[in-house]
Formats: sequence, structure tokens, C-alpha cells
Amino acid sequence: MELTSLVPHPSSGSSPAFDVYAVALFQSGGRVTFRYRVRGDIARIRLPTEHAGERTDELWRHTCFEAFVAPRNAERYIELNFAPSTAWAAYTFDQYRIGMKPLPIIRQPTIRLTIENDLLAVDVTAQMRSLAADWRVGLTAVIETTDGRTTHWAVAHPHGKPDFHDASGWIAGFQRHTIEEPQ
Repeated sequence: MELTSLVPHPSSGSSPAFDVYAVALFQSGGRVTFRYRVRGDIARIRLPTEHAGERTDELWRHTCFEAFVAPRNAERYIELNFAPSTAWAAYTFDQYRIGMKPLPIIRQPTIRLTIENDLLAVDVTAQMRSLAADWRVGLTAVIETTDGRTTHWAVAHPHGKPDFHDASGWIAGFQRHTIEEPQ
């Protein structure tokens, strides 16, 4: 598994004491796993309190990890938000920031948080049968620090302000291998 390095938005000021990485992987049975890793002074990250896996709006206001996915040649896309608290959200958009609706998900995603020394790991598994390797993906993170600063991380930041919805900052597709379940 190769993780993609995310970079802080220039508005973050001096470089935060973190390195942020992410990857999206297919699994058999229509599941997708999103893996996020933050290395550095983890004690400086403000982590939200637990929500027992509840669907929650406005997770982006605090530390959370996001995935934006869209068919390669379509304007419609999906936004997924995952908080270290295990709260989550899912939305569909008809086009860039237009037509936002909650995405009906039959099963809530599984969100697993691990903190070890200088590593914060968030692993999310979601049932997403409609996704395929020809979709574009934007893997992003919002990290709120204990001093009240918020940083925005993405593969690329195409505009002056942080805007994870802008598909020109996404990568071409999911990592192109499938994780098979043990027989």
C-alpha cells in the first residue's frame, strides 16, 4: 500500500509539525477502505469527543478526514467525512457545490482510530458498491490544533482559499489494486 502525501494549504502559515498521508483502496464485495496517517506531534492535535458512530453534519469544522469521489467524466460527486470520534457524514452533489443532499447509506462506515507515539491512524471501511477504479478521488484532512489553529491538507490546492470540492485538486483514481478477503 502506497500512501499519497497531502500538503498543507498555504494559509496554514508556517509549516505545521505534521506529515499527512492518505490512500483509498478497493476491497472485494464493494467495500472501499480509506486510510489516513498523521505523523508528528500528535499531542498538538485537538481530537473531537466520541459520537458513537453517529451521522453528524459540519464535521469539517474540527479535525476530520474527507474523501471526494466522482466518476471520471461526470460533474456529480460524493463527499464523505470521517472524524476520529467515529462520527461521519456522506453527501451527494449534482455538480460543483450545487445540489447537496445526504447520501443514503445502508450501513454506517467502520471508523478505527489508533494513536501511537507520533502516529495518528484513521482507517475507514465503507460499503460503496457503485465506486470503481475509474473514479477520481480527492483525499483531504482538516486538522485543528490545541492552540486553535485549523490547517487544511490535500494532494493539491488549486485556488487561493482551501476548497476540497474543486476536482482540479483531486487525483485521477483509486489505488488500482483490490484487497481480497481471505477464503
